[in-house]
Amino acid sequence: MKVAQNTLSGRFDPSDPQKSNSGVPWKPLAASWTNQHGQFDQIWRQDDVAIFEQHRNGLLIAYEVIIVQKIPDHEAFGKFYPAHEAYPAFGKKWEANGWSFGCQHRERAFAFARQLIENLKLPAKERVSSAELLTPDKEAKSL
Repeated sequence: MKVAQNTLSGRFDPSDPQKSNSGVPWKPLAASWTNQHGQFDQIWRQDDVAIFEQHRNGLLIAYEVIIVQKIPDHEAFGKFYPAHEAYPAFGKKWEANGWSFGCQHRERAFAFARQLIENLKLPAKERVSSAELLTPDKEAKSL
């Protein structure tokens, strides 16, 4: 089974064809769902960067910018799971692939998402950290 190479950002290399090893098309990330953290609704996506609104009890609480994760075909507990897109897991993987912006920072979330797309187009060795993208000086220079 061929597994795509992971980049420093934690996502699969965009130059690698994003096809399931079984020939089944990738199952896309759901545009809306609910879990213990609230209701999530995708409001924007370009390439593998997306922005979701997070609501709790009907109130907007955050904008989440994510790098859509590509999960290859795999077997677990004797069951086959076809390739699919996924929201980054909370915890350590979130830090490299997801960022939360308060509900008052919609414009900043969109600006960061656009910066992130441009950063991910660079060769891995030339990319800057998300911390650098989030600094005001970097924002002024790149926009």
